[in-house]
Amino acid sequence: MHYATDREQFERKCKRAVNNIDLVSLALEELHKFWGKAKLVCGPISTGGWGSVEENRRIFNAVMAALLQKEEPIFDLRPYEERIAFFRAEWRKTLSLENARSYYWLVLTEFYYPLIHSGEVAEAYFIEGWHESIGADWMRSEFVKTTTRIRDLDSREIRDILTTLETT
Repeated sequence: MHYATDREQFERKCKRAVNNIDLVSLALEELHKFWGKAKLVCGPISTGGWGSVEENRRIFNAVMAALLQKEEPIFDLRPYEERIAFFRAEWRKTLSLENARSYYWLVLTEFYYPLIHSGEVAEAYFIEGWHESIGADWMRSEFVKTTTRIRDLDSREIRDILTTLETT
């Protein structure tokens, strides 16, 4: 989401999206609002990373907060997560019991692929542990195919971010 977008109105639009393709259309509209190209934060959330989904989210949120404090042109993907989770849950209902733990690849191919290949992303920050994450690993391989600059955030940088945020 673009930092100047009315969040409540935007959230209502997201809730009306019927699939990932509708949702990525909203995301691309928001991405085009940036003056110049935006930056994305990529990292482990549901697989890989820092030991749990909760800790991965905490780290991800801290990195986002630190970059936004620096007034970096960060495109915030977090507002899309609730609707993506809804789509994932609906998709899982269609699976057989033995396939119920399958990875939700549609979020990558229908949502993230168009964002990555839009030409609107200048840089992608990858949080340490990305290589253990199915989604972040896939996203990185797609960013490599583009001219997008990739920046790895190691554990030292993440600890510094957490320390800085805790003292402010």
